[in-house]
Amino acid sequence: MKKLVSILIIAVLLISALTVTAAAAITESGTTGDCTWTLDNDGTLTISGNGATGDYNWNDNAPWYDMEVKKIVIENGVTKIGSHAFYYCVNAKAITISDSVSEISDYAFAFSDIANIELPDSVTSIGDHAFTYCTNLEGINIPDSVTSIPEAAFSDCSKLISVIIPDSVTSIGNRAFNDCENLTEITIQNSVANIGATAFGYKSNEKIDGFTIKGFKGSTAETYAKDNDFNFVDIGKVLIGDVNGDGNVNGADAGLLTRYTSGWDNYDEKIKNMAAADINGDGFVNGADAGILTRYTSGWDKYNKYFS
Repeated sequence: MKKLVSILIIAVLLISALTVTAAAAITESGTTGDCTWTLDNDGTLTISGNGATGDYNWNDNAPWYDMEVKKIVIENGVTKIGSHAFYYCVNAKAITISDSVSEISDYAFAFSDIANIELPDSVTSIGDHAFTYCTNLEGINIPDSVTSIPEAAFSDCSKLISVIIPDSVTSIGNRAFNDCENLTEITIQNSVANIGATAFGYKSNEKIDGFTIKGFKGSTAETYAKDNDFNFVDIGKVLIGDVNGDGNVNGADAGLLTRYTSGWDNYDEKIKNMAAADINGDGFVNGADAGILTRYTSGWDKYNKYFS
């Protein structure tokens, strides 16, 4: 009797093992750029290796383009997600991106079905149209390693209701969040110096009713709101002259602004608050502002009027 029970137990364990093995069976595999890929019979597409995936386009699709991909896993070691890599993965509901990825290329996830995505802090670059027409995407948190949100990066994401833009971002491109009809408000930090045409607040070239921009008085965000007749909510006072964003106005700010207006390389990235750099309030940041700030921080009383 005991022997029979043992045989039955072994049989059950073998059947269970076979079932698990079958559930995880690889059905397709290959290479993509510097990496390899596998697709199992659960629909999980896994990208492994060191380096970049392949770049694809409208006429040269990724090898898994016509397969039923339900989940995407980008493993540690992958550094770049290539152009059109997961374009039109209409059944892909979930995605995991490792913190080795630094670049997401043009159209990388366009027309996919992802509802939520967590971008790791390692990501520094997002391509044009990277998430366009992700119509189930509800929220996106841009990591503070990103400095630019390019053209149409999140356009036509019809269910998008929440966007967090960090103060590392200095530029928001044309149509970045255009045709996101459920995105009714957005908060823009002082760091943003450029906002492209119809970047947000529009659906089919018509203004979204009640669209509200939250930002700082005198900022690029306020200018965009006024130019497009959107509601604007001031969320803080700009400290004029505090161009490095440390809460003080002193010689460090004057030196930084002087180098920036003189064209020194990479100093545009060091200006944390463009609204604070427009000292004379003429809508431009140039040598005149640098001159005023230098004299003010040197103790010239006649320049106090710009900072009161």
